[in-house]
Amino acid sequence: MQRIDKDTLKELEESLTEELKELESSTLQRASLIAEKKVSIQSLHGYLGGKNNHYVDSIRSQFPSPDDFISKWIQGLLSRVKEIEDEQRVKYNGNIYQNSTSHKILKLVQDPIVNKYFLCFLKRNFFRNIKERTREKPSYIHWKLWFGENQMPWGLIIAPAYRKGEWTNDVSEIRRADYQYWTIGHILSTGLIDPDNKNPIHFHDIKEFVVFYKSVLKRLSKSQYEKQIVDLYLEYLEKSSNPHDEPFLIPELRYAGLEKNHKYRLDFSVLNSHVMEFIGFELSPHSTHMAVKGIKGRKQKDVNDEIKEKWSKETSKRNEYFLSYDISTITFSDKELEDIDSCFETIAAFLQKRAPKSTSLKTSLKELSAFQIK
Repeated sequence: MQRIDKDTLKELEESLTEELKELESSTLQRASLIAEKKVSIQSLHGYLGGKNNHYVDSIRSQFPSPDDFISKWIQGLLSRVKEIEDEQRVKYNGNIYQNSTSHKILKLVQDPIVNKYFLCFLKRNFFRNIKERTREKPSYIHWKLWFGENQMPWGLIIAPAYRKGEWTNDVSEIRRADYQYWTIGHILSTGLIDPDNKNPIHFHDIKEFVVFYKSVLKRLSKSQYEKQIVDLYLEYLEKSSNPHDEPFLIPELRYAGLEKNHKYRLDFSVLNSHVMEFIGFELSPHSTHMAVKGIKGRKQKDVNDEIKEKWSKETSKRNEYFLSYDISTITFSDKELEDIDSCFETIAAFLQKRAPKSTSLKTSLKELSAFQIK
């Protein structure tokens, strides 16, 4: 699996570092006033960065985004402060003394000026330690996906930017994306990419996107089973209470991107960013995947060798999607495709997966501000 390249991470870090430099002077003045002593940039960073393993379990936990990391950091700080105060009440006959290091950090980050620096600092910390923070091997290939038939491929890019004659990501915007990756909301925010066009194809609302899926993507398919799955997926979206957050059921995910002599395509794929789980689905009737023609008059060994070669190609396809995209594959056989509703129920189970509910950064910031400290 390809990792995020060094240039991308460097650009993200430089952008955040520049923002921190602009905030540094006013932040240090304010921090010194709150602390009632001169605060250097080194001591401020010691306060903000020295408690990562105290306020969050940064070694064993997975953080899907900078906001999630910061929110859990704040929750950890608040929990530690409350824990200290509970211990003090027991020890000092109901009295509390807000003089611990955690109380000092809380007082600092409650201040609006210091808080702005604090949020940017932890966001940079997240990207500097992205491998450890996400516990994934972030693949640049997931940031730019191509799907569809040879005659009409489409792109889904996290932060699309057209530069030097090709589509890529605007790295500075990736961290600001306010939608779940690879969802309907993602598509409505960024549009889909026509590789021959300098502008994304935008949809004003879900209805427009549904028309596009049905009238363009569905019509390109030659498989009756794929068309039935599309219809069931669009019904699924219609019934959803939050269609914007529903993962996009990607048709014909292209293994080799825009290369015309592509190696493989997956019939359908779900990249579920809610749980960071990637799954592909192959509708594999025997007639199109394993059938051997002209058996009459051929030696059994020759027939077996052809079947072996076809099976080898099928297994190689699944293995390579897993190794390159971290996508596991479920295959529906002829027998299973006789009950297409049951097949879609399997797909829907992966579309519906959501991470355990966590506290949003907005809520954590409200709790941080509301905590009473003298």
